[in-house]
Formats: sequence, C-alpha cells, structure tokens
Amino acid sequence: MLCRITHVVSKVIGYITQQKQSVIQLLVFEHVDVEAGVQVPKGTVEPGEVLLDAILRELREETGLAISDRVQYIGSLIRFDQAWNFFAVKGDANLPDTWVQCVGGDGEDKGMKFRYYWVPLTPEPNLAGKQGDGLELLKNYLSQQTIGEK
Repeated sequence: MLCRITHVVSKVIGYITQQKQSVIQLLVFEHVDVEAGVQVPKGTVEPGEVLLDAILRELREETGLAISDRVQYIGSLIRFDQAWNFFAVKGDANLPDTWVQCVGGDGEDKGMKFRYYWVPLTPEPNLAGKQGDGLELLKNYLSQQTIGEK
C-alpha cells in the first residue's frame, strides 16, 4: 500500500554559530517556564513566504536578532509531511554569552520565554525533536568556509 502526501509543511531551522578561542559554538535555547529540551530557532514558513524571509522572521521573533547579511541556506531534509530547510547563520562577535528572549510575532509560541546560551558544536549537542538532523550539513558548510579562507 502506498501513502500519498497531499500537503508538505515547510519549516526553517537556523543554526547560529560563533567562534571563540578556536571553538565553534552553537546558539541553543531552553524554555524558561516548561521542559521542552535543548533547541535551536525554528518555525513554519507562512503561505506565500520565501524561505529566506521565513528564517529571518523566525530569528527576529525567537532570538531578537536581525542578522540578514549572515544567513546561508545549507540544505533540506524531508520528514514525513514536512520539509526542513536548514540555514547557517554567522553570529555577531558581540553577542552575549546568555540572554532571555520573550518570543514575538503571531505564532503559537508568542510570549514564551527562551533562555539562550552557547554550546560547543563538537561533540554534537543533543537537540530535541531531531533538530540536530541538519548538523552534518552545518559542519560540511563550515568546513568549506574554512577551506575557502585559507
């Protein structure tokens, strides 16, 4: 028996990284008021929205950051009825080590509080809900950037 997918929901996931003392770090968050695991900024693409616009909106709503010039699409994975679109985002060197952000926008997470902090990319952090499935894409992208800089 074959299953037919009639509608695919597009999601965007942002891997924000920075380098401190030769260690690549990934920006992650945990909910302040509930236990939902360690996560990265992500969200649903709205009807008619371009992927780049969606990730920029999600980054702004969930982190408070406006990083339009440092975002790069790195690949997609299909998860049942969802297309997960991953983006590498170069963090600003002046970002704090930790902060709490009250989520903006109109989504179901509006008003939730996320506590952001940095973790080393290696070893891979254990991200909730299979959000780490694109980390290999990120590592490949970052290694190509390093090669290009030499």
